[in-house]
This record gives sequence, C-alpha cells and structure tokens, in this order.
Amino acid sequence: IMARQENALTRKPGVLIPRIRGLVLSLLAFSLFLLPAAQGASTCWQPIEVNSTSALADFQILVTINTSALVASGEMRADGGDIRFFDSDGTTVLPYWVENHTNSGTTMNTAATKIWVRIPAIPINPPNPRKYIHLLYGDQAATSLSNGTSTFLFFDDFSGGLSKWTIHKEPAAGNITTGVAPGYLYCGGGVAGFPYGHTVLGSVNTYNTFTAGIIEGVLYVMNNSIPEVGFRGNYGANTGYKARWDQRAGQGMGLLKPPYDPASWTFFAGPNGLGFPAGSFINYKVAASGTSLQAWAGATQVSTADATYAGPGEISLQNHYGAGSYFDDCRVRTYASVDPTTLFGTYPATGSISVVGAPWTATTNVNLTLYAYDPAAIPTMKFRDDVGTTLTV
Repeated sequence: IMARQENALTRKPGVLIPRIRGLVLSLLAFSLFLLPAAQGASTCWQPIEVNSTSALADFQILVTINTSALVASGEMRADGGDIRFFDSDGTTVLPYWVENHTNSGTTMNTAATKIWVRIPAIPINPPNPRKYIHLLYGDQAATSLSNGTSTFLFFDDFSGGLSKWTIHKEPAAGNITTGVAPGYLYCGGGVAGFPYGHTVLGSVNTYNTFTAGIIEGVLYVMNNSIPEVGFRGNYGANTGYKARWDQRAGQGMGLLKPPYDPASWTFFAGPNGLGFPAGSFINYKVAASGTSLQAWAGATQVSTADATYAGPGEISLQNHYGAGSYFDDCRVRTYASVDPTTLFGTYPATGSISVVGAPWTATTNVNLTLYAYDPAAIPTMKFRDDVGTTLTV
C-alpha cells in the first residue's frame, strides 16, 4: 500500500489529519471492524466510541457535534438532512433525533449540536470489546430521518396537536392550546385563588407505563406561573409525583405528592427558594428509579428518596397560579444512574503492518489504529500509531 502526502492539513471527516510522504506498507494480517456500507452519495463518516459504566439496553445516548464546522467546510448540510447513524455492525440503522429548539440554544449548524441516538445494547466499556457506532453525512440530496417518536420511549414536540394527551383539567376553553410561540404547548388560565386555574394534560391513553426513566424538555415561564411535570401518575386515584418550577421569588424548584388535587398535594423536597426570571426558558429534567427521585433546572438539582408511589403510571404537564407556561420537546428516555460518554475519531484494528520509510527508520511492526475511512475518496484510509503519528493510504 502506498501512502502519500498532501501539503495542506485535511479534515475528512471532520478531523485535521497531517499526511505523511514516502511510506511503503506491506499488509500482513489485518482485520477491521465492519464499516457501514455506502449510503447514496454520502461520502463522510466518523466512528463514535460509546463508553458506559453499566450494561444498558434500548438506551438513548447524547452525541454533541460541532456541525457548524462541517457545514462551513461543505461536508454537511445546514439542516442536517444528510445525517445517518449505524450500529457497530455497519448495517443496522439507528433512530436519532436532533434537538432543534432555537430558544434553548440547541439547533443544527452550531458548535454544540445535540443529537440523541437510540442504541439496542451498550456493554460495560471499557474494557474491550469497545462499543462503536457510525455517523455518516455528506449526501446533499438526502432527506432528514430525525424522529423523536422513534428515538424515545415517549415524545411530543406538539407539532401535531394533542393526539398523545388526555385533558384532565381545563378550567376554561382555550386554556390549553398548541402551535403558540414561543413554545408549542401553552397551558394558561392560572389565577391566584384556589383552585388556582389548574390545568392538567396526561399521557394515560398513549403512555401509562412510566416507572423508571428520565423526562426532559423545555419550559418557558411567565410572571407568577407554576409549570409542573407529573410522573407515575393515576389521575382518577390522585396518585403519583410531580416536579415543580415555580417562577415566583423565593419559591423555585421542588417535588410534590400527590400530583393532581390542589387540596392534597404537599412538598416532600424543596422548594429550593430559587425562583426564575419571568420570560425565561428552562431546560428541565426529572429522573426516577426506585425510591430515588430527582429534578433539575439546567445544572441546579433537588433530590430525595420516597417509596409512596412505585408506578407504573402516566406522565403529565400542568400549570396553575400564574398566567401560563409553555412546554416543548417533552420526551422520556431510558434511565441510567450515569449516562454513557462518547468519543469521536478513533477506530480499532487488529493485526500487524510492516512499515518501511520515514518517520520509521527501519522495517518494523507498528501497531496502527484505523480512525477514518472514506470509500468515495482517494486516499481512503487514515491510521494513527501508538505515539500519535498519522498516515493516510
């Protein structure tokens, strides 16, 4: 195999690669992981190493990508329609969803685009065998496969109305609407007096099996509004829990039970006393596993243990007291106490290659790692040795 040098640093796919002149390699016994087959006109791919401290099944991982750099180089479409993910075998297509909420800063063509990918199985890794998935992009004629419903256990961006929800409480017609800026679901009609204009939507008819999992999404709070997310709920029995993000000064985030009746709910964690500015977006998160219950607003957290309601049950979206709250991108994913991490740009190979030529001064066996491959380009394979020297063949 002849290796050649190009004067400029080349990034394909998405990594700066110094190329080396004058190498002659003889391939002895070398085997590579299965690589994804060419998909249409896609020309670029990157392996992604997934590392987990526990074995996970049917899990959604977060992959953060600098898509703005790839778009600027002409390798990726600005709308991300050419993005594809494949499992370790190189043939199994993985569902994915691109976060695309402008007001929370998570969109395509940014330095930190967030993409959720659903993987059937993730082993404890490391040690080997390491878990790899593949990212493909570059087909300018491709159509986006981003799909939240396929990626998560439950998903709604409210672009299709309220077909996934049952309205349990709506004090007046029009208190609950969809397609309203700056969010997609608006829960309004809150008042200061009992029962506070309480609005409740439940997922009972489409998703009522929540026991352990993580609920995430985006909130927009207005003056004095109290948005809430319920879980393990049963509306008729008034059982379950809910997390609260109270906009009012001195209130803030907390956990309450039971979730539906204003005359009976009480705090069992919080409130933490940290209210939110009116007119602000909140990236919220709720996690439940056994008796462990947690809620977040960004990086701020409240947590406790409680064994009153084991589930299963529905999730719910609620508002009361203030004028109203907006909800967007509500999703449920598989629970893990520690989320897996991802690493770009490495790829394992086994065997040995006999190398003659600079920077190696004599014929010797060198352990090389294949970390990029482009079947549509010449040269096609890029390697790195144990000390970081790179070559392209």
